Amino acid sequence: MKKQAAQFIVGLVLLAASFISSRTFAGERGHHQSGVIGEVVLYHCAVEFPGADCYDPYQAGITVETATGRFVTRVTTDQDGHFQVFLKPGNYVLIGDMGDNLFFPNVKPVSVHVDKKHFTEATIVYDSGIR
Repeated sequence: MKKQAAQFIVGLVLLAASFISSRTFAGERGHHQSGVIGEVVLYHCAVEFPGADCYDPYQAGITVETATGRFVTRVTTDQDGHFQVFLKPGNYVLIGDMGDNLFFPNVKPVSVHVDKKHFTEATIVYDSGIR
């Protein structure tokens, strides 16, 4: 059920993006036909039970680096936790910002591979620390 909801959300984001001028995403280096599209969520359940929805959209900044640690760009999700970034084909690491928080919510980097003329789907999960 969570996977279906995530697929539905990604579909809506893709539809919305198709209505926005490509100049919006062109950036300084030119428009790419590949990248990452995804969402950021906050896991918040103390106890997870069948049917529980433990994930809420989470607005955050994301730093994109190459697999070797070189800074590429920085993006911010919308208020519903969705983001899209155009990238050349290659391997990248998406790093959710911790802000002023020392421990929680905690987030782990997400490695992604981008193929030519393809948008890779990614979900970044922040852990609230509630147990």
